[in-house]
Amino acid sequence: MKYIWIFRYLFLVILILPVYQGFAQTEKKPFNQRHINFGVKAGINVNRLETRIQRYINENYIGFNGGIFARFNLTQRKRLHIQPEMNFSMIGGEGFFENGGRYNIKSNTFELPIALGYKVLDFKLINVRLNLGPFASVSVSRSIYVLDPDYPANSTFTYEKTPIWNGGIFFGLGGDIWRFTVDARYKFGFVNMLGSNVLVQDPGAGFKNGHFEFSLGFKIF
Repeated sequence: MKYIWIFRYLFLVILILPVYQGFAQTEKKPFNQRHINFGVKAGINVNRLETRIQRYINENYIGFNGGIFARFNLTQRKRLHIQPEMNFSMIGGEGFFENGGRYNIKSNTFELPIALGYKVLDFKLINVRLNLGPFASVSVSRSIYVLDPDYPANSTFTYEKTPIWNGGIFFGLGGDIWRFTVDARYKFGFVNMLGSNVLVQDPGAGFKNGHFEFSLGFKIF
């Protein structure tokens, strides 16, 4: 019952989809110039754990992202738009120290980004756009592995103590070619993925997720 709001959100989308589709079918304009677009998207995340701890060596963690989006074109020339999304996203990261210590933190999440976009180039079938906005996420599964020979107390971290909720900001560049969309974004989470736990070697430090997100989408209408 903890995530019942997710199913309510999906039910609402399914309920209003036929209404939007009927409205879209009455429009004869190209997809890039319609009032409303709805579609699906999928891609990959290239994750890193951001920390101020010295001599920490990051390794990239590759995760999947995918979901649905609705784009509302606001202005008469359709250059400005708002795009809410609901995505599944694999975030986290891993890295090590020269002494053999290793930190591995991963979380599978549902994300709700809201992008404010502006088309810097706009043609009949092709456009290029900038976008930025906030996002909120809730974790549905988490894992954490810590091995720290110099500070054994850090190795007691468990996923039960890590935060479920996260949020942050993103910005990026995207484009549309007919029904297809491509996006490249950078997302930065504000929440320490170790939660209220503090690192013995630096109590003020933490691990925040920063990742590049690459996706390919398809407009259903």
